[in-house]
Amino acid sequence: MKNLFKCWSNDTDPINIPTFYRIVQSIIFNRPLPYCHFSPGCMLTKHYLSVDWDGSISICNRTSSLDNNFFKLADLSKINTLEKAFEAPVISLLNNRVSKLKKECSSCFLFSKNLCQGGSCPFLAYVSGNIMAHPPNCKYESQLIKWVWPQVVKYKKLALNILKEGDSYDKEDPSRKSDFSWNSVR
Repeated sequence: MKNLFKCWSNDTDPINIPTFYRIVQSIIFNRPLPYCHFSPGCMLTKHYLSVDWDGSISICNRTSSLDNNFFKLADLSKINTLEKAFEAPVISLLNNRVSKLKKECSSCFLFSKNLCQGGSCPFLAYVSGNIMAHPPNCKYESQLIKWVWPQVVKYKKLALNILKEGDSYDKEDPSRKSDFSWNSVR
């Protein structure tokens, strides 16, 4: 990934690699990365549910694709409010998981720089074999962003000036497509 980022950041007309744009923009604006696995957890915010074709409700579209019911919260035909879905037993387990991980994350570079809020995707942890652990991608993404950080920070002031001059980047939604180009500040 480091080599790919080097190629991408040195390209005079880079292709859109959303992960890299979002990393750069999150560093520039000092905002958490706009990915669910960097948030406190979809099950804690109660702002996201996945409803499958059969009415099964789970915490996200990734978990609804599993062949078991581990992440199933409810069935639409058996509840009368969506709040009932958050009373499923797995929610308690996932809340405990987030509390545990936030403590572990407190010494992490990403957590200290406000890029991650200690969430860590439960689906990725589950498929890697330990629902209570950090998924494997956490380590690698942290290494990549820690490596990218100093490169972006040295251009942060210039980037903020460019963005203040009318760039279409929506500061409230860093996941939105932007005219911002990493190369416009390098």
